[in-house]
Amino acid sequence: MSEMKFLKIVWVIGFFFSISGILLAQDQDLNTKGIGGDKDNAKDRIIRKSAFEKNFISNTEDYLFAKSDTSPVPIGIIIQDGFIENMSNYLAFRLSFVNDNERFSIDSDPTITKIYPNGNSVLKLNLNYRFLSIGFSFIPKFISGNDDNLVKGKTTGLGFSTGFNFTHWVQDLSYTRTTGYYLDNTADFDPNWNEGDPYIQFPNLHYRSFQGITGYNFNQHFSTKALFTGTERQLKSAGTFLPTLLYRYYIMDNRETPSPTISTQKSKNFEIIANAGYYYTYVLNKQFYISAGASLGYGILFSKVTTRYIDEQIESKQNNGVFKWDGRGAIGYNGERFFSGFFVTAENRQFKQQNTSVINADWRVYTQVHVGYRLFAPKKLRKTVDAIPILN
Repeated sequence: MSEMKFLKIVWVIGFFFSISGILLAQDQDLNTKGIGGDKDNAKDRIIRKSAFEKNFISNTEDYLFAKSDTSPVPIGIIIQDGFIENMSNYLAFRLSFVNDNERFSIDSDPTITKIYPNGNSVLKLNLNYRFLSIGFSFIPKFISGNDDNLVKGKTTGLGFSTGFNFTHWVQDLSYTRTTGYYLDNTADFDPNWNEGDPYIQFPNLHYRSFQGITGYNFNQHFSTKALFTGTERQLKSAGTFLPTLLYRYYIMDNRETPSPTISTQKSKNFEIIANAGYYYTYVLNKQFYISAGASLGYGILFSKVTTRYIDEQIESKQNNGVFKWDGRGAIGYNGERFFSGFFVTAENRQFKQQNTSVINADWRVYTQVHVGYRLFAPKKLRKTVDAIPILN
């Protein structure tokens, strides 16, 4: 990554936290003094700012704090018998770091092949409003462990996602693309390999995934938005049974040119897995929470594999049963404006290839740290959404 790109990324992150800090201070000041209902009261309001703050928000102060028709209310709307606070008048911005990326493991006893990307840490940016969530993710090279290209090769990746989260129904759609992998257990295949030597690399191995998850929340007192989007707050402890249906189409393609001694493969896969899970959130003082849950799932994977030799191609098809389980835990803070949290997830997914003894397995534990801030939504956006009956 060039120095200019690095500085741009740092600037974006710094800009995000600067806005959050300044608006959090303003929010605390407004909560203490109250918010005026007309322009005269707004002008009389005393707002203490440093010289930097005055210059920084001089062009946005009227929009955020002064105009009576857009002045933010101090709290959201209490719904579901007091269990949930709906922050429907706010845009929720969320920044997340996840130390996980798509990886693969093939167990063909006694040999295990572990194919990993050079980039375990992923940066995610999300904008959430009411039921809608839009996200973008990429592998930042300025993070330690993502930039050792000489040893593990170069990996690039990005993703896009969108979600629709209602009281009961939950829907997520995502697209992920990753290029460049390496053999994590190179020592098992090269007896002369030593720690610090370059790993066996697959620079032209491409992974693409289109994924959807549809779920149903049986308990309206349990807020999935409070955990995953920040557009609600869980005020009282609650749990729910949450079954989901996962469906994913993904392609693995080694685009190296075949040689007399090396063949390449391309696999097209479609899997569908039904999961049954239970999740519970324990709330402390309406702002702090501890959440945990687990699920079990089973489904089927349809695969088509094309093996390319220098002078021919051979195709094969397989249908395999897939078993999956996962466990999740979270702890965090969810205030009126600022929210943050720490998630840890352990999951296992495996299937036995049809007519062989080969087992494909994916066992991993990963964490996520996120921070977020809510800004009062523009009046035009609120009116537009309010005018659509089916969305309210």
